Amino acid sequence: MLFDKSHGGPHPPLPLTMLLSEMRRDAFVVEMISNGFAANKAAKTLGISNVTAHKWKHDPYVLKAINEAVKCHREAKAITADRILREYALLAFTSLPDLLDENGQVNIMALMGPNGAAVSEMVTTETADAEGNVTTKIRLKLHDKKGALDSLARNQGLLRDKVEIEGLDALATELKAARERVENGK
Repeated sequence: MLFDKSHGGPHPPLPLTMLLSEMRRDAFVVEMISNGFAANKAAKTLGISNVTAHKWKHDPYVLKAINEAVKCHREAKAITADRILREYALLAFTSLPDLLDENGQVNIMALMGPNGAAVSEMVTTETADAEGNVTTKIRLKLHDKKGALDSLARNQGLLRDKVEIEGLDALATELKAARERVENGK
């Protein structure tokens, strides 16, 4: 039974009504985020009243959606050690053949993928011969592989900028004691 007169009040929301309400609140969330969390600007963009916008601004569904969107944005932008190592690995291990197709031509799809991060410069040159035939040449320059490899090697402990020698404190104490013995004639 959708409506029981004994309880009074309006009909409970129908599934379609709920869906439309959530869709409108989702649109409100998107507008809030894109307008710097200004409810009045979001209301104006969506054509809803400021009163409705103020209510929605404090609505649990809207608050949860905003928090989830902000969390996803932070996670997407997070700089982690793993992310840095993945980028170094792309620079270090991407080679020219990874960016070419089977005919030796530049593979645009490969440039748009993760391996494209290894490209530091791309220069396109077009030349025409006497007959008007145009030839396009693309020159790719990759980022410094050695620098990326050095950074990865340091991270893995394969290269050391400093050498740590354990036990120097004990040696220093023994040398100090020996020097005092010599100075005291013992």
